[in-house]
Parts: sequence; structure tokens; C-alpha cells
Amino acid sequence: MTTTQEYSSTIRTLKGAEASLGELFVLYSQAGFYYFTELWSIAQPDSPVYYSSISTGEDLSQTSYIYGNLLLISHDSLLKIYDISNPANPSLLSTTSFSYTAGAITAYNNYAYYIYVTGTTSSDTLRIHALDISAPAAPAEVNSLTIANRNVVLGGADAANDLLAVTTYNS
Repeated sequence: MTTTQEYSSTIRTLKGAEASLGELFVLYSQAGFYYFTELWSIAQPDSPVYYSSISTGEDLSQTSYIYGNLLLISHDSLLKIYDISNPANPSLLSTTSFSYTAGAITAYNNYAYYIYVTGTTSSDTLRIHALDISAPAAPAEVNSLTIANRNVVLGGADAANDLLAVTTYNS
């Protein structure tokens, strides 16, 4: 593992950060035209420790969510699920394809929620896909919901206590 000071001397630059669960923290970085999702230990917040990074290609349009020992990453209209029980060596379990890149991804009670907006600013459509991830190597879509004419831009999502909260704002 690398300390913050050692890692900061590389050519990567911070692009954004996602929420953490327990001692793991996910952030995005860039090296040239390629983007990465990084895993950091924040067990000691005053001295985070770098574990590993996952190359996500040339598309910055991505979001991630840690769910137990799983890391869900959406980019390039794909949902990738990684086993991060060993955060120094994440293992890809599955890849699921969608029509659009998610603006938000979250998980709750063995279900992942893949959420995106399509359309024009005058007639946006909010789409929510629910996937059973109890077998993360073979996620299965169980339902989808389409809400037309929302005229929104997706900001984020979270799920808990049998509720799905989707943050949107007018474009």
C-alpha cells in the first residue's frame, strides 16, 4: 500500500469523489485521457492509504457505490461489479450493459439501482432499473421504471429503509 504523500507525486489528478463505506473510500483520478476508480483506506482519516485503482477507460461519465464487499461502477453504459474483499486486488465479477451511462448507482437489500436520464431538456425521461445482485457474478434485472417529461438532470441517489431517494435538478 502507498501513503498519500507517495501517491500524490504521480501524474494522476483528482476528478471527483464518491461516498465511502467503513474504511474504504472511492475516488476518481485521471492520467492523460484515461480515468481510474481508486480504493483508499480511510480507517485513519488523517493519513489515508492507497490500496488500488481500476482503469475505467476514456469516459469520465461514471459513478460508483460500495455495497458490503462489492464495488459497483457505472461507466460507458456498463454496470461493472467488483469483489473488493481484498481491496488491494479487486476482482471483476460481472458486466451488465444498458442503453445509457448511469447518472447514479446505489444498492440496498441485494438490489442495485441503475438510474439515468435520457432525452432533451424539454422532454427528459428518468429511467430506474432494479437488478438482483444476490449473485453478483450474474445480476438479473427484476424491474424497470420510466418516468417521462421530467425536465431534470440527475444529481445522485441513495437507498435505505425501503426508500430510494433520487436527487434531480431542473436543467
